Amino acid sequence: MKLAAYILEGTPISDITTGYNPADLSGNPAYKVFEGNTPAGYSDISSIENWDKYGVILIGSAVNFMDWKCLRSAIKALANSITTNDIPGNWGLFSSVEKQLVCKYLTNKVSAADFIATYTSQTDRVNISLNFDKLSIEARTQRYYRMWSFAYGRFGSLNVLDFLNHALRDGDRVGAYIAGIETKADDGVDALLDMIDGTTGTIYIAGAADDLKGLRHRTYTIVDGSGDTIADVCDHLLDIASGLY
Repeated sequence: MKLAAYILEGTPISDITTGYNPADLSGNPAYKVFEGNTPAGYSDISSIENWDKYGVILIGSAVNFMDWKCLRSAIKALANSITTNDIPGNWGLFSSVEKQLVCKYLTNKVSAADFIATYTSQTDRVNISLNFDKLSIEARTQRYYRMWSFAYGRFGSLNVLDFLNHALRDGDRVGAYIAGIETKADDGVDALLDMIDGTTGTIYIAGAADDLKGLRHRTYTIVDGSGDTIADVCDHLLDIASGLY
């Protein structure tokens, strides 16, 4: 996902420091998110600082950019590009402003030493951490409801409630997901997305007991005539969980 600014009289509006008349945009949005080629009449202004300045107001404006974690993902991609996927090891490659923003958006990816060096006030660090958790939980909650709204349409309420009952009884995988435990690969424990995917190396494999069997390995009937398979539904649920909706 990339960020674009409208070009007004040859200059991206992000670079216009004297202000501009919104009417001069001719009805075009000042900023937009995009994938692929830069839209005609716009300039690619993707940077960590620009995402922070303009990204929040764009949440919900485009497919695959519907929540705060989508904004976080765009910033994470740039941070990883700058550091060759080693944020702690190449921390010094960030500017001072970028360090502050990476602490804000990628709090759980920053070493304690770098966090303390960037924000010397403990109060600031606590507030940043609390806000990170709050926004992350809100985004995961939105994704959770979107996932099951889709699943209800494909499987019907009885099948979905049966699966969720098992997920809740098995250590409340739903609550753990919303709190931040998404997959064993990322978080070290069997999790809700593993239960959907039937992930190899977890307890949710095809040969598990019926109440633990991954959704991908179950035999629920598709009820809406879509022609989807259970695998199709699982793939779509996992896409939603990763912000692709």
